[in-house]
Amino acid sequence: MYSKSAIGHATASLAHELIPLGIRVNGIAPGFFITEMTAPGTADAIGQSKLPPNRQFQFEIPLSRPGENKAGTPKDMGALVLFLVANWFVDGETVLIDGGTLLKHPSSY
Repeated sequence: MYSKSAIGHATASLAHELIPLGIRVNGIAPGFFITEMTAPGTADAIGQSKLPPNRQFQFEIPLSRPGENKAGTPKDMGALVLFLVANWFVDGETVLIDGGTLLKHPSSY
């Protein structure tokens, strides 16, 4: 949580500094995505990690696909990146992409 807060502050500060140059700065604060950090040993030959079908995690991602308790996908991240690149009116924002995990009430864990 602290690292996401630091990303937000750094993004806003850098965006403020670079406004005169016409440079936009936005940040992405990812939630649970399958990587070598979250699932060691799952990377294929091109370095892309995939969750083994029998692997389950101890928490629920509220907006995962029906019947699945899966992480975000490269398509989810790519769609956000395309949005940030294409929309010139967004600047200094840090977008949380976590499938609603942080919105879930803590008492339901």
